[in-house]
Amino acid sequence: MVDKEVAKELFRNIPFALVLGGVFLFVVGAAGGFPLISIEVVESEWRLASAVLGGMLAVSGFFFWRKERNAVHESVTKGDTGRLVEHELYLHRKDIHWKSFNEKVSYRYWACGTSLVGVVERGLIQKYLGAGIRDIKVILPHTDNSYSSYEQLEQFNKFPDRDLVADQVELAKVSFDRLRAHIQSYEKQTESYLRKYGGTMYSNITIFDDDAFISFYDCTGVGDSNFALHFNKSTNEQGYHLVEEEFLRMWNAESGFGMKVRKKKGTSIIFLNDSNQVLLFLRDDKKGILFPNCWDVLGGQVEEGETPVECIIREMHEEISVRLRDPNLFNVYDMDDRIEYTFWQRADFDIAEMVLHEGQHLEWFTEEEISRMPDAKLAFGFKSVLLDFFHQKPFE
Repeated sequence: MVDKEVAKELFRNIPFALVLGGVFLFVVGAAGGFPLISIEVVESEWRLASAVLGGMLAVSGFFFWRKERNAVHESVTKGDTGRLVEHELYLHRKDIHWKSFNEKVSYRYWACGTSLVGVVERGLIQKYLGAGIRDIKVILPHTDNSYSSYEQLEQFNKFPDRDLVADQVELAKVSFDRLRAHIQSYEKQTESYLRKYGGTMYSNITIFDDDAFISFYDCTGVGDSNFALHFNKSTNEQGYHLVEEEFLRMWNAESGFGMKVRKKKGTSIIFLNDSNQVLLFLRDDKKGILFPNCWDVLGGQVEEGETPVECIIREMHEEISVRLRDPNLFNVYDMDDRIEYTFWQRADFDIAEMVLHEGQHLEWFTEEEISRMPDAKLAFGFKSVLLDFFHQKPFE
């Protein structure tokens, strides 16, 4: 008797059944009869037809069976209903034959990740748009280094095996630009089709109508070693919708999601007179400002498109009407709230004659006076900067 599991496999796996049936017919035709009964049961023409038909069935069945040979079918009992649902597990992403899915798309195509080169090269987007399909969503990671996904792509690029991991940053940029250009030939705007995702991607998702695939990243990035799960909506609706929800979570993420906290850039300048005193100003004593009635170093915040040198020159002209020329850079400090560029310059200002446009008044301080001053009395953590300046003595 045929084993029950084998019988189940025959009914469930049509390609395997074709191979087995084809081999059976081929043997019958080639041998001239059933091996167990040593009598001729068919004429030569029928034997030849049987052998040819059996060979064709076996070859076609083997072809289709090869496409699924690495897919592991798993049955799962769904909830209290006891109904069996299935999914396929591919141990290598290259074992998924995308062509058969790409060719049958008639409703929607959703994809996220960096593996979109084929979408461009095979003209899939043009094909879908030309056929009137409008439910297309494509997500690529941000390649702006102010986003966390950029760091993820950069890590992929550092792997020594260049055959395994391509230049993911450049690939993502090129893919996105080419997709956008293709889509713009059909629509003036691309927002409904293309998005960039700022956060770190943990999965690569592709949805073809009623088939959803999710491939989880591993340490190699997007490579053939990553396993993928396939859920068909009719056989595993729950799994299908879980993949769909994961895709939509990335699609609907706020534009600032994944953005690295970019520190502001600040500039300051330490003016040093001939007595080795540094110039500070007393901040206004007003509610709503930071460090009211505290001592501060002259300076300001770097504006968009401005260099630190340009900033400190502008700030000194605005604050004390002094035009700087080539100030010396003392140090760059990575502080909790900002990146501080601190300059220094010799200057014997007559502060009694100077006009301070922001703050209460100016005053010269010695190293000893700075050292005795309470930390909280010096704004923005400048006490440590000033003591470092006196310790390093760049002016000697």
